[in-house]
Amino acid sequence: TGNKIAFYSTNSEKKLAGLLDLARPDYNLFYSPDETSGRDEFAKIQATGHEEHGQFANPLFVDLEKGDIRLRSGSPALKMGIKSIDIEKIGLLDEPSFQRFKRTKVSLY
Repeated sequence: TGNKIAFYSTNSEKKLAGLLDLARPDYNLFYSPDETSGRDEFAKIQATGHEEHGQFANPLFVDLEKGDIRLRSGSPALKMGIKSIDIEKIGLLDEPSFQRFKRTKVSLY
């Protein structure tokens, strides 16, 4: 969204590896508009032995600025088997703050 990207940091590679060992992540798509630091962070994760099948690539959202996170055709996410999500059909649709966001057209992203 143009905001500075902040990556979660455990302040040590050993701590990061321990957390990843618990979660055992794989087959995820990573991306940051700041591709240099994004790729560096992804490389740190892979260096721990995780995300062997993960990728760093632009997911090609339809219009992230307007909150449309559906995936365009040709998206690397689709090629990985990740499906688009219509955020209008998930979550607590009757929850008051969600209704307020819709009413005021505040971007959730």
